[in-house]
Amino acid sequence: MKSYDLIKTYNLVKNCDFIRNYDFTKVYDFIKIYKVTRIYDLVKI
Repeated sequence: MKSYDLIKTYNLVKNCDFIRNYDFTKVYDFIKIYKVTRIYDLVKI
């Protein structure tokens, strides 16, 4: 039971780190890409 709780806690922390890192990098990339595509679309039009 104790080892199971430890694994559960570890996975929770891992997932939190993953989500935190994922959000910061991907949201930033998305904004960057979105702005670039908007500028590209404006230039196209």
